[in-house]
Amino acid sequence: MKLKCFFKNMKTHWVLVLLLCTSIAFSKTILANSKFAKSIVNSLTAGTKSKTPKPAKSSVAYATDTDLDGVTDDLDLDDDNDGIPDTAEGYCNTQSVYTLNLASTLAGATFGANGGSFNLVYTLTSGTAVPSVGSSFTVPFSYSDLNNSVNAQNHTWESFGTSGSNFNIVPNVTSLYTGVPANNTQAENVTAASPGTPDGWFRYLLGNNSITKLGTFTTTIGNLPTVTGLLSSYSSNTALNLYSTFNASGAGGTLSNGYYAKMQLQNTANTASGASTVPLSASYGSTYTWDYTALTTTPGSGTGNASRGLITIVQNTVTFCNHRDTDSDGIPDYLDLDSDGDGCPDAVEGGGGFTNANLVTATGSLATQSPNKNLGNTVGSTATTMGIPTIAGTGQNIGVSQNSNVNACTDSDGDGITNVYDLDNDNDGILDVNEKTCPLTGQTIRIGYIPNSRDLDGDTGYTFDGSLMSGSGALKLTNPANFGPNGAVNANIVLVNMGTAPITKAIINSLNLNAIFLGGINDAAATPNSYLSAAEFDAIKDWSDDSQNNYVVSTQAQTQPWGTSVVSQVSNPNVPTSYGSQTSIFKGPFGKVTSFTQGGGYQGYFSTINALFGANALAVNGSNGPVMYVDGTYNDLMIADVDILTTVGGITAGSSVTSNNDVLFMNIWAFVAEQSACTSYKDTDGDGIPDYLDLDSDGDSCPDAVEGGGGFTNANLVTATGSLATQNPNQNLGNNVGSNGVPTIAGAGQNIGVSQNSNVNACTDSDGDGITNVYDLDNDNDGILDLNEKTCPLTGQTIRIGYIPDSRSGNNGYTFNGSQMSGSGALKLTNPANFGPSGTVKANIVLVDMGTAPITKAIINSLNLNAIFLGGIDNLTTSYLSAGEFKAIKDWSDDSQNNYVVSTQIQTQFWDTSVVSQVSNPNVPTSYGSQTSIFKGPFGTVASFNQAGGYQGYFSAVNSSFGTNALAVNGSNGPVMYVDGIYNDLMIADVDILTALGGVTAGSGVTSNNDKLFMNIWAFVAEQSVCTSYKDTDGDGIPDYLDLDSDGDSCPDAIEGGGGFTSANLVTATGSLATQNPNQNLGNNVGSNGVPTIAGAGQSVGNSTNALVNLCFCYKTPVSPGGGNPNPVKFGITALNRAGSGSSEWPEVRRSAWAALESKSKGFVVNRMAFVDADSNPATPTTPPLASIPAANYVEGMMVYDTVANCLKIYNGTVWSCYSTQTCPD
Repeated sequence: MKLKCFFKNMKTHWVLVLLLCTSIAFSKTILANSKFAKSIVNSLTAGTKSKTPKPAKSSVAYATDTDLDGVTDDLDLDDDNDGIPDTAEGYCNTQSVYTLNLASTLAGATFGANGGSFNLVYTLTSGTAVPSVGSSFTVPFSYSDLNNSVNAQNHTWESFGTSGSNFNIVPNVTSLYTGVPANNTQAENVTAASPGTPDGWFRYLLGNNSITKLGTFTTTIGNLPTVTGLLSSYSSNTALNLYSTFNASGAGGTLSNGYYAKMQLQNTANTASGASTVPLSASYGSTYTWDYTALTTTPGSGTGNASRGLITIVQNTVTFCNHRDTDSDGIPDYLDLDSDGDGCPDAVEGGGGFTNANLVTATGSLATQSPNKNLGNTVGSTATTMGIPTIAGTGQNIGVSQNSNVNACTDSDGDGITNVYDLDNDNDGILDVNEKTCPLTGQTIRIGYIPNSRDLDGDTGYTFDGSLMSGSGALKLTNPANFGPNGAVNANIVLVNMGTAPITKAIINSLNLNAIFLGGINDAAATPNSYLSAAEFDAIKDWSDDSQNNYVVSTQAQTQPWGTSVVSQVSNPNVPTSYGSQTSIFKGPFGKVTSFTQGGGYQGYFSTINALFGANALAVNGSNGPVMYVDGTYNDLMIADVDILTTVGGITAGSSVTSNNDVLFMNIWAFVAEQSACTSYKDTDGDGIPDYLDLDSDGDSCPDAVEGGGGFTNANLVTATGSLATQNPNQNLGNNVGSNGVPTIAGAGQNIGVSQNSNVNACTDSDGDGITNVYDLDNDNDGILDLNEKTCPLTGQTIRIGYIPDSRSGNNGYTFNGSQMSGSGALKLTNPANFGPSGTVKANIVLVDMGTAPITKAIINSLNLNAIFLGGIDNLTTSYLSAGEFKAIKDWSDDSQNNYVVSTQIQTQFWDTSVVSQVSNPNVPTSYGSQTSIFKGPFGTVASFNQAGGYQGYFSAVNSSFGTNALAVNGSNGPVMYVDGIYNDLMIADVDILTALGGVTAGSGVTSNNDKLFMNIWAFVAEQSVCTSYKDTDGDGIPDYLDLDSDGDSCPDAIEGGGGFTSANLVTATGSLATQNPNQNLGNNVGSNGVPTIAGAGQSVGNSTNALVNLCFCYKTPVSPGGGNPNPVKFGITALNRAGSGSSEWPEVRRSAWAALESKSKGFVVNRMAFVDADSNPATPTTPPLASIPAANYVEGMMVYDTVANCLKIYNGTVWSCYSTQTCPD
């Protein structure tokens, strides 16, 4: 059955027919142009499918299924199956509204009494012009002649007109009321009509044949303009409202005069209330037939307002949806598989955490895109999941799918963890969070905060101008001793009140901020709510997202817009995670924090966090609940409990940093300063590769993996993969990584070490033994420890040792002018018999009081110091020296190898130690320490020593970077003394080793074991601090610790050291040492610390720096069996007139020889003969080689001078050999 015939033959039931036909072959034309048909389609599908309300899609797309997932686009919440709902991707992101311009329409319209056409003029009244439409467009409108079907009267149209928001086509009322049928000349009762309006009256009278229609006319509405491209579409199935203006008059329930027209589509029989809608929505591109009529009790003289339109066009608007197109490729984001054009599918860059493993090849028209991957066609079918891939549930958020600056598919190191989730993107073992931080060199960091006056719940104080922070944290941040040119951090903090007006992005930008602090301005509800509005949070997050250095610190309820849920749980202590412990928050410029407590009745943790893009907890509470993390999307710091930053949580009053929570508070803001100071990621060597992606950040050709603080060597390196493979060097710690992308060999990560210091190359291995110089205790493999070869001879120099005066301490006595040292150690050091021109050590010690003013580097330099002593001026938990003072001291130490610091107890924590108490005597030197002058020094050998007092310390943690080795341990093998491998400073766990309490005797004499240790320590310090460069005994430009012949006497140090090695122990040196002359050492069979195993813990310096002694010559006294002189020489020839001398009994005083010859001016000439070697090949000598003596007469031990080889030769019974190596027979 053809639809055309079906409609034609069943006019009276066409709606039913239309319903039936939809299941057979619904016409696309009807679907496209008929609002009524659209409503029918919706009614058919309403029982089986529904969708989350969103801007209606253009009807032309109703039959389209872009992603071929079986859900047509009009119902599909995710038209490209990337898991991101269309509305989130910017479907109908903005709108362009065009309004029917009545004045322009009237001005351009040409009236026709018997019908005509004109253009409806629409002009842009809101939004931007749709490119393919322009600022205005027209739609043709035509009306036919009035077709009178009851008499011969010529019904005509009278005029056009406008009234209010209507455009009217008015009939000629005279012709209309002339000759009406008798049925139309009587007043009619309309009380039964419903609704009780003229429209309802006329429909009622026509429906029950009380009046007769006079005829028909038609109206045709043209099509709306075609929108080209995909970036704009009609927001709905736009309709034009048409009706008749009801020119009618009467009284009470009686209608006596009037004219009217209705579309034939209107139901005239139904008199129920609301049975029709007036005006009637007419579709563009459609023709409608109208019935018209007139009623008058005086035929030919109808009354009423004849200016009203028999056709009335109601002013309407046509709205276009404009869809976001982030990458401007002409494909709107909601249909674009790569919205930002960075080559990474939106499915991966959305906020759902999907990876390449979740992707499938897209179908439908999406298949031609590149990339063409989405989450597949297995989709949901409920109101909230319709057309969304089931793997994404109700959908994922935008994430970074519209941010071309972030490519979530990039995996720079090729370890399978994409950059956005990878905590170490170059697999050097150094966390990105540390490699991205910027050096602070005096920048001003402006931190905006919400003023306390905006907190209206009565529970106030939790911001910088609030009572819980203004007299504590705010003062500490603005104290120049903490943040300032001479402070712990070289940056200036400015706290900026952001005002009480609602925060907008424009306001934020006007304040020129680096960071924003959102303190605890929230209500006291069980689930706290912020007093900041959603719009304000949007502005703050939008600002944060604009730049990597726009930083936000958000607390408690303010963290919710970052995707958190915070609940209260009292569970102390809080501790850093393994990840957090590697950051400067917990190991920072103000000290190390190993645990901390929350305070107050509300103590929060995050029950939910946005784990997108590598969010990792920095700290957890006692129940392992996250309390602090960096958001992976915005790179902002989230803190669950604001009291961590207030006096309620332990921040002390005033500007000083004294408590553990003070240290944490200040480290947090130092971390924020480092994160917010740069406009781009740090690039130390300026090669265009940011450090976090640079395998050699300082450009010294040594991989960061080796130069980090983890102690890795070249043996741990592998060739890098991914885009890193093209770098030079191109080595890292490999792709065997944990779930967060950190190489498993590095655990939670290594610190920066010297990877950003081009002055130190941690790859150099001078002796080629596989132990790089920074870890090698013997860099020339002569068996003499570098520590001893770097010391300088003391020949009367003045050594100025600065100390912190006792008056600065709250725990007095433990410094040179304190009661525990002034009458003991200080006297010994300044006694010329100990240190002086004729003393045990040829150096003068001057003890310099550094004063009570805060220590700065300028003050240190002005004092012209060689060393600084940091005695035990502490309370066992925090030092009375500020972090800024420690920074100045360490900066001074790092300036020169001879700037030396002796640090004790809690002062050592700024060299990255942890000190705990343990009574465990005796303390003993390690095998390494026993080779140093501390334990084998000018004041004697110390085989063991004791600590004393109630506190006896050892290092539970040390910075093991670059060859740090314990010099001494306690009875439980806990390190108590070591030289820091980075700063070359001496760390002592218990200051009492140096005090009267620890056994240093009163007075200036050196009598006790601890006296010797004390004096040896300072002699060691003097030797370390007296040189301006590493010692170079022979002045050949090679420092002794790299010189195979330090004294230049041509005898290798390996022999001249104190270990008794001979030429038999020597091998040819390798590495850069191979070019020296002599070029022999003890070889590359070394221990883990680079000392030749043959030398054990090492040999002493011996005569290696004494050019007057050459141990390569034989100075051994001949052996005298049984003692005395049982083998005297009986025969001798002398040119020195000593024969028979009573004073020396020459030659009898010589022993173990048949004859003795001596002279100062005479030479001894042996027989000279020419040896022959016909083929000049020593391996095939001519027989016999010495023709002048028959071979049968060769005697073992025979010696002659070879005039050909120019050497003294001896016959060993088999061959003749030259004397070539000086040695002493054993």
